[in-house]
Amino acid sequence: MNAASLVAAADARYVIFALTNGRLGVIDASGGELIHDERVVADGVQTVVTALAVQDWTLLVGTIDGRLLLSVLDSA
Repeated sequence: MNAASLVAAADARYVIFALTNGRLGVIDASGGELIHDERVVADGVQTVVTALAVQDWTLLVGTIDGRLLLSVLDSA
């Protein structure tokens, strides 16, 4: 399994990653702890993330099947 995309969150406390096996995760940058891990599903269909972008606390996800998913990150 390889990384498809990687981005740092707005305050650089977290690293958000997407893997070629369809998983999306968040790592605490200071300690390396995995704090979130999930298989990406859009409208009930599993997909693979190919691009990530962050603006402030908003995450934009591009998928292999042409979808754009927008999510607001929890800054806590």
